[in-house]
Amino acid sequence: MNKYLILIITFAQISSCSFQSTQYDYVMNMINTNEKSSGPKKNWILKWKDYESDVYAINVQDQIVFANEKVNIFFKDKQIYKVTGLLSNNSVLTIIYDKLGLSYLIDDKIVSYDLCDERELVYSQDGSRSYFQECYNEYSQIIYENKIIMNGENEVIGIINNIHPNYSILRLNLK
Repeated sequence: MNKYLILIITFAQISSCSFQSTQYDYVMNMINTNEKSSGPKKNWILKWKDYESDVYAINVQDQIVFANEKVNIFFKDKQIYKVTGLLSNNSVLTIIYDKLGLSYLIDDKIVSYDLCDERELVYSQDGSRSYFQECYNEYSQIIYENKIIMNGENEVIGIINNIHPNYSILRLNLK
């Protein structure tokens, strides 16, 4: 009988020392919130066609990769040169810049070549500057403009760029 009484008392003591899961969840949420707030932030906004998403800007050597869980946009030498994850069939969009224009490739097949003017640098009164490039698509006979916006510290703060001849312009803006 004493064995059973000791076992019951021991079990009661152990169970009374536990705490509810709501308390545990509250503490874990506080810890997770602090961890998330100290990590990198998606501080850019990507807009293309009907797609809009926050993205990270990741500096990698001499380029910037704008990325989220689905999309990667590679930017170097004032030009977007590769995009993955935007087309529904997961095709790789590649843009090759030369002095006369831009070649647009999907999965390494040329889909368009647009004639482009040289980039023009324009300064603003607030110390920022923009690189403009006017291009012409001979097939659609559409003129469009690519634009890179930089602040006074020579940091990219905005990109407006054509990445595909059949779709609207892609926009990346610092929040």
